[in-house]
Amino acid sequence: MQESITVFNGDGTDTVSPQDFMRAYRRSMIAAGIVDDQERAENFEFYLRTGSVADQWYAALPAQTRHSWRSLAMEFDDRWEPRTAVKKTQQQLEEELTNLKLDSKDLGKVISVGGLDMYTHISWAHDVLRLAKEAGIENSNSLIWIVRKGLPPIIKELIPATQASWVHFTRAIEDASIEKIKEGAEKERVKQEEADALKARIQQLERQISAPDVAMRNLTARMQRANINTTPAQPINPPVQPANAQAPAAGAQQVRGAYAPASTGGRGNIRYVRQNPLNAPMRASPEEKAAMLPRLTALVHHEDTPAGLAGYAAQVRDWTARHGNIRIDETTPYPLRPGTAMLCSGECFKCGGHGHISSACLVAEESLLPIQERMWRILCTRILGTINRNRAVQVMVVFGDDEEGNGEGPLA
Repeated sequence: MQESITVFNGDGTDTVSPQDFMRAYRRSMIAAGIVDDQERAENFEFYLRTGSVADQWYAALPAQTRHSWRSLAMEFDDRWEPRTAVKKTQQQLEEELTNLKLDSKDLGKVISVGGLDMYTHISWAHDVLRLAKEAGIENSNSLIWIVRKGLPPIIKELIPATQASWVHFTRAIEDASIEKIKEGAEKERVKQEEADALKARIQQLERQISAPDVAMRNLTARMQRANINTTPAQPINPPVQPANAQAPAAGAQQVRGAYAPASTGGRGNIRYVRQNPLNAPMRASPEEKAAMLPRLTALVHHEDTPAGLAGYAAQVRDWTARHGNIRIDETTPYPLRPGTAMLCSGECFKCGGHGHISSACLVAEESLLPIQERMWRILCTRILGTINRNRAVQVMVVFGDDEEGNGEGPLA
């Protein structure tokens, strides 16, 4: 089938370069069986847009040039000089190679590449080898360890760590069992769904627990803006009434959980506001609370020292070996990260520090507490409330470069 050629403008608006247009024109002449030099030159004007820059250029050429394909082609190349594409440096090619990722979510899928159907991991292997050849390192094993490190777990299981060259590396990926790849991809998908569901549950619990705190801050702000007898109203605890105190008069105004008498014998109008405890606990029975208390200290909360970190790591390994990926409940206390706040002390469930609530936590995602510990802290507070608020040492998160250079800063 003869190739279809788009007419040429020559003003920079063409979808192809001038050189690609000339190549397409030559192919069309060959396909049409036109080999005569003069005939090729004379047919050229039919592929130029009427009135365009290229059409005007052609009309201004001498007659002998318009009848000689060789002369016409030379004039064309002189008028529209070839464009020089930017050549990537060795560093750019290697950076592009190491940044080429294979997503676990795409494993086992079939995509169309150049009109051919192939699995995503095979298409990825072709792209990797192409970049390695452009960089001139296809016969070496340079940088392979970096690319392999970013591969999905199932691919790394199937591909040996030691590879002689990029050619061997990509071939091993292409030859990997598609059945095992699909099985591994399904396991990863289920694992990610469980993690997402657990994260959503944590966020829901955090919103429920922080709701009383937010409501009280809003109430306090409203009262501070109020002006009663030129003195700003402040929330105070209800006073203890003496034994001979009289009940509110019949005309007293009832105020949520308290009362505000219309006249108070010279003290002015006073509003009594009951404040719910921050992070109000769930409705747990006395028996449930009694059973929960000893579990707060069931595991040693290590100090933030090398020995403490080693002990914490051993606790986590032991917990994982015992319980695996089960959901946290009252019977599965989880180890606390060394240096973080005491349980039930009004701490942030995301980072384990004081001074802010979870919804306002600024600690980076990679530095947050493990999901299991966050769930355990939430559960303890839900059942027992902030019973340790007044006895806990305040732990504040300090942002900045620490000795280990993790960017989180120490908990002090």
